[in-house]
Amino acid sequence: MKRDIQECLLLSGTALIEKFAQTDHKAPNYRTSEALVFFVRRAIRHSDDREIEMLFDTFKARCFRAVAGKAKGFSEEDRLDILSAVLEKVTQHLFADGKAADYAESRFGDYIQRRVLTAITNFKRDQQKDALLDDFTEDSEEFAEAVRAKQGQARLSPEDLILMHDALNSLPPHFREAYILRHYAGWRVGDERKPEVAETELTLMEYYKIGRRAMHKRLAKAQELLDQYCRKDPA
Repeated sequence: MKRDIQECLLLSGTALIEKFAQTDHKAPNYRTSEALVFFVRRAIRHSDDREIEMLFDTFKARCFRAVAGKAKGFSEEDRLDILSAVLEKVTQHLFADGKAADYAESRFGDYIQRRVLTAITNFKRDQQKDALLDDFTEDSEEFAEAVRAKQGQARLSPEDLILMHDALNSLPPHFREAYILRHYAGWRVGDERKPEVAETELTLMEYYKIGRRAMHKRLAKAQELLDQYCRKDPA
């Protein structure tokens, strides 16, 4: 990496971009991605918008190779969505110029692998979430039963099953979605002790971009509204 930086240090613009055009790491004229990150950060610090744009086009190609290698079972459209999520997070890190950017510059392979795995996990969770909510909108009584089963409660009678489904349907959309994701899909809130296997899992706090207290308050309110609905006089 240091040699690549030194060789390109006095270059800029098209001459610099050409040095990083090769994306095959086995090619003799390949320049490391760590060095590319160095020059992206240099352009950001110098507020050189033209060079930032040119370097990011090259950077994007390298990120896409990482996505393609890890997302082989996805369609081209899905891979582009995953790539977009990766680039959004990487851009945030590089412009923030903090520890994450330092990590990308020193160990880009590990850094981008984590970003890709996180983006893939989040993409799958979004698909799962959409499928769950679609199931709910189809008025599936089995769905309401599954919610109760996830909470370890006894099997419902047909009447209670309908009541539970209607209660869920009565919730405001943002409460209903959070409740379904927590109690049916099993999403973690985000303040629990993090299991090793969940390093890249999206949590409710991350998904809604709110803090621990606000997330617990939302879930508690959803439960309160459900309980009120189930206790109300049917007459």
